[in-house]
Amino acid sequence: MPACPSNCICPTRGLESAAATRKLFPGIAEAGLSGGAIWYDYQTRHPDRLTWLVAAAADRRGAQLMNYARAIGPKRAGTAIVRDELSDVKWTSKPR
Repeated sequence: MPACPSNCICPTRGLESAAATRKLFPGIAEAGLSGGAIWYDYQTRHPDRLTWLVAAAADRRGAQLMNYARAIGPKRAGTAIVRDELSDVKWTSKPR
């Protein structure tokens, strides 16, 4: 599935040099300016659909999907002890 329909204009995000930042934002304080970052924030009319799409994509790539779960502490580097808040069952979440 494409990230954006072909008729949609999706601006790019990225890092800019100090010179480009000054050009993009005239009057910006220049003391200590080493560059800038550009990103975009969006709103969606159907956040529940977006959540399901992200979860489904993660599931297809092997993610552990959890609901009503709480990370209760680290176990060792990269792993955490997780507790299901409904059943009180605990397990170790493993990174990929």
